[in-house]
Formats: sequence, structure tokens, C-alpha cells
Amino acid sequence: MYTFHLEDEFTDITLNLRQRITLIGGDSGQGKSLLAAKIRSMQERQLISDALVVDSRELLQTMSYTQCKLIIIDRMEQYTHDDEVWQAMLQTQDKFFIIYPRGICKIPFTPESLADIVVTKTDGKLCFSLRY
Repeated sequence: MYTFHLEDEFTDITLNLRQRITLIGGDSGQGKSLLAAKIRSMQERQLISDALVVDSRELLQTMSYTQCKLIIIDRMEQYTHDDEVWQAMLQTQDKFFIIYPRGICKIPFTPESLADIVVTKTDGKLCFSLRY
């Protein structure tokens, strides 16, 4: 298991990842885009360097070269074939992945790899976690 934790004055993100690949589905409004936006915002402010949100073909090509430990792949069906993603993941054994399958994707998975994002508010902070 790997625990990914980020915190700033407004956000607390604690993701306990049980497997190397976690799939997060669900309807709109569940917190997927919000979590990605919060992580991206922390990256832009240079508060973190160990997470990467992949949302374009160009970023997908850098997955195996990044130093980031956690990679979130959002909307992969819009810019790549599923096989490309899996090949890139196979080449990066030392990283953890969260995938948001928002469309039709052929993603091999086990029920243990499915999770939901839990968003709560505690002490004025937006808190993110995973529920398996």
C-alpha cells in the first residue's frame, strides 16, 4: 500500500492506494475533476513534485520519464488508445496510477482496484480520500 498525502491551507488530500492501479468511476459531481484540479494547482504553485495529472497526449508520453510517484490519468479515451496507456504503465513499475475512465475504455481491472473519491469539509479544509 502507498499513502499519498498533500496539504495546504485550504485542502487536505490523503489517498491510501491499495494497488498500483486504482480506477475511479462514477457520475459527474463525485469529485474527480476537483481532485485533479487541486493537485494541478499545488503543482503550479510548486508545493508538490511527486504527483502528475495527465490530461493530454503529450503528458502521456512523459509518464515513464517523470519523477512523480503518483500519476492521475484523466479522460484517456479522448487522446489515446488504451493499449498505449497500458504499455506506458508496464514500463513504469515504480509508480502508482489513478485512472478516471469517463468513456468507453477497455481497461483490465479487478474489483479490488475500484474506488470512489470521498470529499468532506473539516476545519475549513476540503478533504479528499478514497473508499474501496
